[in-house]
Amino acid sequence: MNKEQLQAIRERVNRATPGPWSIHREDVGDDVVFYVPTMIKSEKRTIVDSDGGLISWSEPCTSEQVEADAEFIAHAREDVPALLNEVERLEEENRRFREALEEISKEDSLYFAVKARQALKGGDSK
Repeated sequence: MNKEQLQAIRERVNRATPGPWSIHREDVGDDVVFYVPTMIKSEKRTIVDSDGGLISWSEPCTSEQVEADAEFIAHAREDVPALLNEVERLEEENRRFREALEEISKEDSLYFAVKARQALKGGDSK
């Protein structure tokens, strides 16, 4: 994931209605009760109303905010997997660096061993 992709996700997050968001459910059905999502709400307003619209008309909201929330929701399907993949990539990279530092810390050279041990402990390696 590159910086531009991360920045685009960050901008969508910053423009969307602040969270937390929650799902509200209603029971439907005759013989069997099903609980289906009917609304997505934030602490301040309804994001998606029970009719599937992106706004509750009884609550004040700008068209820009509705557009930002819609963009955030629409991109979530790609953004979340991309971010999870990036976390996994960084975790693997971190694992490899830690293994390399472990090996370096075993070296006879006191300078490199001390630097590696400091880095492994999260200390200043300058």
